[in-house]
Amino acid sequence: PLFEVAGRNVFIEDSFARVHEYRHVMIEGGPGMFKASEDIVDRYLCFLAPTTGGKIRFTEEKLSLNVLNTQQLENDLMIWMEK
Repeated sequence: PLFEVAGRNVFIEDSFARVHEYRHVMIEGGPGMFKASEDIVDRYLCFLAPTTGGKIRFTEEKLSLNVLNTQQLENDLMIWMEK
């Protein structure tokens, strides 16, 4: 569905170079993405699933984020956070 919305530009990138051209950007990733994007992101909307596949794991990296709101969505937890 992400690619089928009329008028939406979707780019798949391997860097954050294009991010500064836009106001709202969706970045998908695991725990390492929080650390990688901390200097360019003001607010996060995080969907936390109760189970994951592969070798995704949280690290000892620490970020200072304020939780603004949480909501249970079926099996996922939606969390709004800001720096």
